[in-house]
Amino acid sequence: MYYDDGEVRVRESVEKDAIEMAGLMRRSDIDEIWASNHLTPLEALTKGLDNSVFCLTVENGRPIAMFGVASEYLIASKAVVWLLG
Repeated sequence: MYYDDGEVRVRESVEKDAIEMAGLMRRSDIDEIWASNHLTPLEALTKGLDNSVFCLTVENGRPIAMFGVASEYLIASKAVVWLLG
């Protein structure tokens, strides 16, 4: 657990979070991931989870955001910070 104030928690992400979040994603995030990478919400969240050095989920009874730091390669000098809600 990274943070828990009794109402909002931040914890390590699991695959179930990506599945649940895919159906709850904000329209602005759906439009952005489609415009930039032609990915569906589930594809983007799963790719973020799988390719991140670390990936965290924010929840308040259900996942409301996922974020992380992703690198295309395990040993790389560049990374991408991402957040979808």
